Amino acid sequence: MKSSTNKIDNIGYKMKNMKITVFGHAGNSFGKEMLSGSLKIYGNTLDYTGAGIRGGNILVHGSTGKFLAGKPIGKNEGMLDGLIYIHGNVGDYSIERMRRGIIVINGDIGSYCCSNMISGSILIKGKIGNHFCDGIKRGTVITTQKKTTLNYIPTNNSNLSFFNFYMKKLYGIIGKKIFPDRIKLQRFYGRQDSESLSEIFLINK
Repeated sequence: MKSSTNKIDNIGYKMKNMKITVFGHAGNSFGKEMLSGSLKIYGNTLDYTGAGIRGGNILVHGSTGKFLAGKPIGKNEGMLDGLIYIHGNVGDYSIERMRRGIIVINGDIGSYCCSNMISGSILIKGKIGNHFCDGIKRGTVITTQKKTTLNYIPTNNSNLSFFNFYMKKLYGIIGKKIFPDRIKLQRFYGRQDSESLSEIFLINK
């Protein structure tokens, strides 16, 4: 499928058991409330990419706008399951109220992201904006940014089997490695300024 210069909205809306590849840029709500299948784009997307996704894989070989994997307008839940990979950067107010699933961001992520996260796993290779993970309840964040570990308790127990499981799964879907085979991980858990049971794996380059 080729996208014209007029960016099309709602590509893959509530898609089920299909495979779609887009060459070009897409508009808002790319993969919104997707149920299953594979949605791939070689280009950028606008706001609300993967909003309320319930399953399947979304691969964006470009950057995306605000509200990635967030709440669809008029609803109270964000990402419910599935996998989202963004090769480029992600805008502000993304990944709100995530309940399950895996998100991989190869670039940077904006401010006010991952708020009120309930569960799921997020891997961010690039820089992270302000007000990250405000109100997080549970979930796992894998990052290279040490500032995210403030108020967390460090531990020497870095579960590499957990990390390697996710890396193997991602390699099978994305088709390339995210990190080298040997990296140093440090685990942090339980924000001291709240009752959060979340954890952070800090990757030391």
